Amino acid sequence: MSTVLRLLAAFFCAVGLFSITGCGHGSVKTNAGEHAQGGPDGSSPAVTSSTTNDEITLSPAAVQAGGIRVEAVMPVSIATEVKATGQVVPNEDLTYRVGAHVSGRIGSIDVKLGDHVTQGQILLRVHSHEIHDTRAAYLVARDSVRQAQERSAYAQRVRDRAQRLLALQAISREQADQAETEWNTSLAAVDAAKSQMVLFTIGPGQ
Repeated sequence: MSTVLRLLAAFFCAVGLFSITGCGHGSVKTNAGEHAQGGPDGSSPAVTSSTTNDEITLSPAAVQAGGIRVEAVMPVSIATEVKATGQVVPNEDLTYRVGAHVSGRIGSIDVKLGDHVTQGQILLRVHSHEIHDTRAAYLVARDSVRQAQERSAYAQRVRDRAQRLLALQAISREQADQAETEWNTSLAAVDAAKSQMVLFTIGPGQ
């Protein structure tokens, strides 16, 4: 029973103190000289208080039971708390959209969303017939460049030899000009083969 009385007294004391403080007038006094009486069973002191006009007097036991703290009134800064829902998203300034120019089946993904990656790092592996065909065409074009360079090197040696023989008057001017023409033709073939290989976008070492 005494526990119920303490709870009720604390509640009414807190309500009364809040009402007086909110209205901006009245006062709360504690009676240090008043002794609390024990409960009916004598187990714990009862909470006592009295009210006269706009003044409430509380005993020390009532102040302690109600958890009341008296402080001087002063201006203070009150932090404003805002509760709202939101969504966590990656920083768009540090995010890059990666796409593919070919179609195919993704074999594996080597990174996860949010991982830090470096230039040249493999992000995923794609199985695509288009890529295989492009790679095969690239290898053919690269072999064509190599063959054209070999023919051009041979044509240059023939042309240099023809120039030396012409200086010795061992061959005619027409023969030297023919060697010069064949060498120029081989150079054009090398340029054409290189231009075909540039059309493919396979990077070095692929």
